[in-house]
Amino acid sequence: MASAPLLPRGKSTPRMDRRTLEAADVFRKIKVPKEYDFDLEHTEVLADGIRMYLSNELGCAVISGRAHQTLRFEYLEQGKLIKITDAEIKKQYFKETGGGDTGLVLLESLKSWRSEGWIAGGRRHRIQLFAALDCKDRAQIKRAIFANVGIGVGLRLPRTAVADFTRGLPWRDTSPPRSVGHYVY
Repeated sequence: MASAPLLPRGKSTPRMDRRTLEAADVFRKIKVPKEYDFDLEHTEVLADGIRMYLSNELGCAVISGRAHQTLRFEYLEQGKLIKITDAEIKKQYFKETGGGDTGLVLLESLKSWRSEGWIAGGRRHRIQLFAALDCKDRAQIKRAIFANVGIGVGLRLPRTAVADFTRGLPWRDTSPPRSVGHYVY
């Protein structure tokens, strides 16, 4: 019996709280070059940084995105690539979900990353802050990407996109209903 294609469950419905920092307040004065691609300027990251981190097998897209971002943060701080294992991805994901393959609420996961950190490359890593972006403000998004070595984006995708992706095809239908949550770094 053929199994059904795995549907991403990598990001649940968004939540905000009173402490959510607005990116506009943080990034307003940053000057951005016309073009910028961190990975193309740091080819050793590009060579090692194109991994799924289990997001093709589990609904762990939020943690997989965190791994991509941590890899780049640590490259800038240490000048070397850390080796993040699939076991570290899986351990953190199931820790935050309580054991089920259910996807994560991004805000809760970010709060955990800031307060508790996570083990990646054999060491604990924490972020100091995170901020919400106005998805309609293109200049703000560019500043955030440039200042912070990328951003994480929550998406709602049509189920047909998952089936198309599984078959290696471009998405046929991008119209509503967008019923599958996903997260991309």
